[in-house]
Amino acid sequence: MPTWLKIVLLLIPTYIILGLLSATIVASYKYLVKKEEFKSNFKDI
Repeated sequence: MPTWLKIVLLLIPTYIILGLLSATIVASYKYLVKKEEFKSNFKDI
């Protein structure tokens, strides 16, 4: 197997893992922001 192919096969799972991590971070951040907004809206009532 050529070296570049080994590198590509190693990079693909890394990219998938990084993609999942960033998606999780973004989702949890959005969730926290919404929760904070809800809290402040609740206080205004």
